[in-house]
Amino acid sequence: MLTSFKKMLYIFFITIFAYNFYISAFYTSLASMRSFGKYGNSAYKSGFNDIGYMNYDDVFQDKPIVEIFF
Repeated sequence: MLTSFKKMLYIFFITIFAYNFYISAFYTSLASMRSFGKYGNSAYKSGFNDIGYMNYDDVFQDKPIVEIFF
């Protein structure tokens, strides 16, 4: 029982660790895509992008998701 719990814990932490790297890379690419849109697109200045979702600047301030939760 203890070994299976340990294994579960290891898998959990490795998943969080890998997810942190994935989401950091995702937000970095998102920020680089967004960098020219801030000045060329009035929709980014208003806080909403073209599709109508909230701008990530206002919600996350370019922080990874894991950083917000912990």
